[in-house]
Amino acid sequence: MPCVSKCLGNPLLIHFDQGSEYLGAENIGFLKASGIQISVSAKGHPWENGYKEAFYSQFKLDLDAKHLNRFETIGEVAAHVYRTIFYHNNKRIHTALKTNPVEYKKRYYEKLPASFLNSNVHCTRISSKEMGT
Repeated sequence: MPCVSKCLGNPLLIHFDQGSEYLGAENIGFLKASGIQISVSAKGHPWENGYKEAFYSQFKLDLDAKHLNRFETIGEVAAHVYRTIFYHNNKRIHTALKTNPVEYKKRYYEKLPASFLNSNVHCTRISSKEMGT
């Protein structure tokens, strides 16, 4: 989140589900300190966060998660997960984007004004000092 804020400014609102990674004190503290309104889905209402639910549903299909027992080592599972993520980001055409996420990001940055691209704001890396850790 600090990287997004640094690059694009703080959103007015952020929405997430009941996951502990989102409701943790550090995350909530950062959001409140940044003046970002927090919206949380009600328990048992996954349709309130449809984009994320759709992602995980498709990811599990691409991963063939029901058959992970076919691997003999955790390394084989990790390699399969890596290939699935690579496919999802680089090859799989996403209906809403009409392309893959990597190509979409490339096109997005091509549309940004040169003044933004030449500024000192960079989103690819953020130090732990900048993250406050």
